[in-house]
Formats: sequence, C-alpha cells, structure tokens
Amino acid sequence: MFYASGFEYHTDGKSAEFFPKYNYPKIEKENLIKLCKQSVETICQQATKLNESEKVLFVHNEIVRNFRYGNKYEGDSQTIVGPLIKGIGTCKGFSMLVKLFFDYLGVESIVVCGDAKEAATDKIEPHAWNIVKVGGFWFHMDVTFDTTLRNGNLMRYDYYKLSDEQIKNDHFYDESEYPSCWISTEDYFTKNKLVMHDVEQFSSYFIKCMKDNKQEIAVKLPDTMIGLDTGQKVMDICMKCLEKERTSGAVNISFNKNRQVFHITLNLNR
Repeated sequence: MFYASGFEYHTDGKSAEFFPKYNYPKIEKENLIKLCKQSVETICQQATKLNESEKVLFVHNEIVRNFRYGNKYEGDSQTIVGPLIKGIGTCKGFSMLVKLFFDYLGVESIVVCGDAKEAATDKIEPHAWNIVKVGGFWFHMDVTFDTTLRNGNLMRYDYYKLSDEQIKNDHFYDESEYPSCWISTEDYFTKNKLVMHDVEQFSSYFIKCMKDNKQEIAVKLPDTMIGLDTGQKVMDICMKCLEKERTSGAVNISFNKNRQVFHITLNLNR
C-alpha cells in the first residue's frame, strides 16, 4: 500500500490495537488510489491479449521508455506514485510498479531487495529489482538499471531476463530467500545473437549496421576478445571498419563493464 508507511500499536498484554501511519490525507489518498488504478488499466489494457513472454517484454519496455529515474518527489518517488503519476521514481518505486503491472497481467513476479554496484563509480548501495516467472522459469529483470543506461533512442536490455550467475557481477542479495534463476540462454544478447565472439564477427556486424544506416547499436563482447583496454580497442575496430568501407563520421562508445555491453552511436557522413 503506497499510502501507508507503517503502523503503531497499543497492547494491554491480552489484545492489541493497530493504527496505520498514512502518507496522505484521506481525500488525497482516495484520489491517488483512483488515479493509480486508472493509469494501470490504461497502460496494461494494451497487453492483456499478449502471451506471457510478450507481456514481460511489454512491461520492461513501457517503463524503460516512458519513466525517468530520480528522487525529485522524495517519498512519492519511493512508491508507485512517483513513476506512475509523476513520471519519476527510484528503484523501489520502479520495482513495485513492475510487480503491480505483472499482477494486473497475471504474470508471477517478486520484488528483490538487496544491493547493487553502480557501473560508473563501483559504489555499492541498497537496491531493488524484480524476479519474474516466464514459461515456468524465473529470471531477473532490473528496469531501473536499463532506464539509467538508456541515453538515446535505443532500448536497453542489459538487465533483461538474466540468470543468477549473470546478475551476480553487480547485484548482491540473499539467494536463499528467492527462487533460483538458473537459465542463462534467455538474456537479450544471447537470444538475439548479439554476443560477438571475435573481432571478425564484430567487424562484420558493425559494417552491416553501417550499411543499414543504423545510428545506435548494442552488443556484448567477451573479455577474451576485448582484453583490458576495452574502449580504445573497440573504437580502433570501428574506425578500421569505416576506413574499409571508405566512410567517415563520428563514433561514440559507452561501456557497461559489469555486463560487458557496448552501446555504440554512429553519425556517418553520407
């Protein structure tokens, strides 16, 4: 319940009375409940006829595309009110909203409470994300991290349908408290053949993207290929591809080191 933050109780040793602590006055609370229900119905009605896997993708994309990460509204940002009504929320608000959407769509999910490491600073802080059941199997999904990674038009799937092993690099939690997520072949990059195993494969894919006039691409490159000097090596490969195709232009690269995912933007001179 987003409108209650806890409770007080009084007891005489034989019985107890509980008194909820409400975050809003009664009229505001009732209006917010009504607004939240209307918003959930409006958004999720689009996905009611989809299959289970499509519903999971819909919820991920809906949040990553349309909501922003931030704590602008303090307490509200920590609940569904922040992202759902005001468009801005924190990991707690996002993970609760994901569960609310899945509940409406009949998809089983759980909010995970643990810690996570920021890719840019390596700082570890309390964090919340989701585990969702798809086709009888459980997977991790962190829409907060994918939302903060998205800095262009390209949808990010760095933290979509991951196994326990795949998310361990930067997410930490008590595994004994949650279902096991053991399948590691359903993540976006493996499923869509975007894991590049050598320089030749990556170069061929990059040149194809150039010819298809793609302005943004995301690929996963293993340590065995990129080595230690990650960004510079990938940039060198990209520039060699431009030279090979006799094309000039700007290439910008960002790197999610914890998932080994490169986001590349192209601005080519045609």
